[in-house]
Amino acid sequence: MDFTPPVFQFDYSFLVPSGSSLHHFADVDRAGIRVTVVRNHASTMALSRMIKHAELIGFDLPDDAFAALQSGDAAAFAAPRQILVEYAQKLPGARVLDEGYGVNRVGLAVAKHRQGLLSDLTKFVDEAKASGMIARLIAEADLRGFRVAS
Repeated sequence: MDFTPPVFQFDYSFLVPSGSSLHHFADVDRAGIRVTVVRNHASTMALSRMIKHAELIGFDLPDDAFAALQSGDAAAFAAPRQILVEYAQKLPGARVLDEGYGVNRVGLAVAKHRQGLLSDLTKFVDEAKASGMIARLIAEADLRGFRVAS
């Protein structure tokens, strides 16, 4: 596969419950801190390369990772920001940390043998970003945590 330049991007962060003393990545990456994650997710793979001291607790589903945070079995839930923003609405006083720990830049995938299509889609992506179309679509869809790729 080949890819166009990135169209949009979103970052990964942490959801913490009300009253949490965690505010930055360095606060989370300490011995004794348990962080729920979704197994085999890109956000988890990025975090597992960075984390040195905290314990990552894997779940197959985001709902289960959130439930562990909600029950107090973990101090934070790591995932894409938009998912965390949605879960934060279900846990009074919870907040998503401003500081993220990785970025996922998303482009369009094209089969290797389709160079003409790749060229056309690259031109389209560049024009859509420059015209403001991608920013408008993100705003209209209320994709909190998403932005036009840099």
